[in-house]
Amino acid sequence: MIGHPKDLDVVTHEVTHIIQGYPKYDPVWLVEGIADFSRFKFGVDNSGAGWRLPDFDSKMKYTDSYTTAARFLVWLDKNYNGIVQRLNSALKDGNFKNDETWKNLANGKSVDDLWKNYSNNPSI
Repeated sequence: MIGHPKDLDVVTHEVTHIIQGYPKYDPVWLVEGIADFSRFKFGVDNSGAGWRLPDFDSKMKYTDSYTTAARFLVWLDKNYNGIVQRLNSALKDGNFKNDETWKNLANGKSVDDLWKNYSNNPSI
């Protein structure tokens, strides 16, 4: 906090990790993406801290983690209502099985398929 005294919403990100309580910290990009998704959704003064989700860039990949993954999750939640909560539950319960979970939650689509769809229309 010393270097970023206005960044109070970093607490939102870190408290999300406490709430997550996942048995495994894997996949890292999704764990951190959900924490930044929570910050985006529940943060009280992200703009005051100069924090925001990045604009989409075709060089991005969901595995870039943190804000890039969070932006993807915002898009996913907009297009697959409640998917982030269901991903969180699967991770928390230890039932997350990468390809299988994505396909079950997203009408048979893999995370790579979803990323392609997002890349074609990344509006959030």
